[in-house]
Amino acid sequence: MAREIDELVSSEVATFFANKNIFITGGTGFVGKVLVYKLLKSCPKVANIYLLVRAKRGVAPEERLRSILELPLYVGLTNLSKIKLVEGDVSLPGIGLSPADSALLCQQVHVVIHSAATLKFDEELKCALSLNVDGTRQMLLLAEKMGQLKAFVHVSTAYAHCNRKNIEERIYMDQRLSYDRVMRQIEAGASTKSILSDWPNTYTFTKAMAEQMLQGFEGRLPLAVVRPSIVTATHKEPFPGWVDNMNGATGKLRRARSACTCYVPTNIPYWTMLYVALLLLTLTVRSTSYLLLQQENPLKLYSPVQHHS
Repeated sequence: MAREIDELVSSEVATFFANKNIFITGGTGFVGKVLVYKLLKSCPKVANIYLLVRAKRGVAPEERLRSILELPLYVGLTNLSKIKLVEGDVSLPGIGLSPADSALLCQQVHVVIHSAATLKFDEELKCALSLNVDGTRQMLLLAEKMGQLKAFVHVSTAYAHCNRKNIEERIYMDQRLSYDRVMRQIEAGASTKSILSDWPNTYTFTKAMAEQMLQGFEGRLPLAVVRPSIVTATHKEPFPGWVDNMNGATGKLRRARSACTCYVPTNIPYWTMLYVALLLLTLTVRSTSYLLLQQENPLKLYSPVQHHS
């Protein structure tokens, strides 16, 4: 695994990102923080990293970014000035960008990594739609205006199609995932349970909807989809075991260590419980670089769970 990671972040990958401007959503989340770290650390010649940041719980975007950059994982990095704040919110029309910021991104950005989403399994359906589906559509429409765009990487989840017995690296088209159909059902007063059909929660359902929507942009944008599995503490970088939350598998492992019941489903391979944000990062970087190499507009999918050895 260490050798695979080293190869994926080799000088060849760094070369692709040299002098490139990257636009990242979800950069304030756990995976996003490590993604920014890794780009600055392993791709030192990257031009600028534009981070979409919204105000949250009364804290201004500037203050949120300042606090993030004071975290231990950024200590020692000398190129933090390459991080540029862009105020916005994927739940708003035009992702809440000012006209000036919108014009800047359309002129400068080469690579988009769209990671922003609500990860709550029990999120109210309309809210999940706004963030995971409408937000993705807004990002795609913005990307179509980016004259220098080389790659648009959408971060999905390995569980988007968990209602299927076998999942392949392709987009699954399903009429139940039609945005117009779902909105008609909501307007007609249908229950969330009936709308979700055999999807277990609003998170997986709306992530599947977003993937289906991406299919409509195939040929119009250089697209890649990354489907990470369960993400927990880092393996080695920036240092072993770093994590900034107790969500998901991390919390379950902590409870297990405390002699409480571990609620990890037995059908999930053990390695996914130790899955690191770095693996998601390197596969995200690989999918982006693959598109830069190909200079084509096919829709590529990458499921990290299938690349583990």
